[in-house]
Amino acid sequence: MRERLRRLFSPPIFGDEEKTRLSSFLTIFSQVAIVVILLSFSIRFDAWRKENLFIIVTLAGFILFLLIVQYIIKLGHIKSASLLAVSGMWIVMTGIAVTSHGVRDLAVILYFAILLLASILLEWRLVFLFGFISLAIIWYLAVTEQLGLRPARTYDPIHLALGLTANLVLIGVLIYLLITNWTRTLESARVELQERLRAESKL
Repeated sequence: MRERLRRLFSPPIFGDEEKTRLSSFLTIFSQVAIVVILLSFSIRFDAWRKENLFIIVTLAGFILFLLIVQYIIKLGHIKSASLLAVSGMWIVMTGIAVTSHGVRDLAVILYFAILLLASILLEWRLVFLFGFISLAIIWYLAVTEQLGLRPARTYDPIHLALGLTANLVLIGVLIYLLITNWTRTLESARVELQERLRAESKL
């Protein structure tokens, strides 16, 4: 039973080292995101139910979406899973921001994490695209609030602190995985260089 659970939650290993590295990165990040969302549910469910039911439905759907992404990873379709994960996260955060606190929403802060995730998993053109549309959404929310088309809403201090904590956990995990990823890449490059030097010395 324990071995089956370990196999279920462990990142898959492929023949391609780069593919294995990306699958590990995306699997761990999505698992941490699911845990953070479930903890947020346990703390803020009653408040969200009274204030904005859309957040509950969206985050519950996003958990299911992340589980599907993990299944796609195990099938070996890493590029498709990466694009789906980044796109899904961006859509969810944008939907929450638009229907809740607008440019002041905590979901907007996670645009930073989304761009960081995209820079690791996707090519630079897609990173630029996500950055551009994120800025467009931020300015849209700001201008519509300034013109009085959207109400200016603020958080209570406890809600703000809880939201910032969840955001910092996700961003912190993402930065940790990024540093670990770079370290492994550098270590692989160092080992490969040593092997080439040994082969040249033998020749």
